[in-house]
Amino acid sequence: MDKKELKPPLYNTTQTDSADGNMSTSILTFAPTRLDNDRTLTCKAANHLVPHGIEEASIKLNVLYIPILHLTLGSNLNPEDIEEGDDVYFECKVNANPWAYKVLWKHNGQVIQQNQKGGVIMSNSDLALQQITKNQAGNYTCVASNVEGDGDSNTVELKVMYKPICRPGQKRTYGVARHEDAKVVCEVEAYPQPDNFKWSFNKTAPSPSTYRKRATIPASTGRPASTGRRRPSPTHL
Repeated sequence: MDKKELKPPLYNTTQTDSADGNMSTSILTFAPTRLDNDRTLTCKAANHLVPHGIEEASIKLNVLYIPILHLTLGSNLNPEDIEEGDDVYFECKVNANPWAYKVLWKHNGQVIQQNQKGGVIMSNSDLALQQITKNQAGNYTCVASNVEGDGDSNTVELKVMYKPICRPGQKRTYGVARHEDAKVVCEVEAYPQPDNFKWSFNKTAPSPSTYRKRATIPASTGRPASTGRRRPSPTHL
């Protein structure tokens, strides 16, 4: 194969001769892999008892196999520096025989639908997302299909940085008695996590000595939260 002699144990050959000795048959047995596709297999027979007693025949192997895929983020993108509003794209390299007749894209296991007006543009080898939002962060894969079956790519995680936003459904009004400690909780969603919180009143700003603050991350939600403690009169936030 490709001018290299095939030997056991990967390749086994048997030879049989006719009763009159005028015909010989050689049989090659082996299990081809996708790496053997398009390789040239040659059978050469030699009889040194006659002049020019060498004959050979060649065939090209056509090995069918399911698609093998490799997914990457665009080569000019920094995966650690992608923000809301950026344009990103993925490249899905497909190796298959026969060629894949269909390629699907998935986000967190759900099939992505083409939506050019919404900034989702796809082809058999590329996926472009224009002006991305935080909701488009997550795991991306591509799936290719041919007559041999379906092939799945590796998973690529897309991280999207966005500014802190208040978590919906939080308590907005607190009532406290005079000289009673007030515990006001502020939870936000952000990536990356905020490293500090700043508190202020909607009408007046107290001096720093009138209250103290601290920031914690509740273990139950993983969302940043800040709590401010002071001794206020009843107030609305």
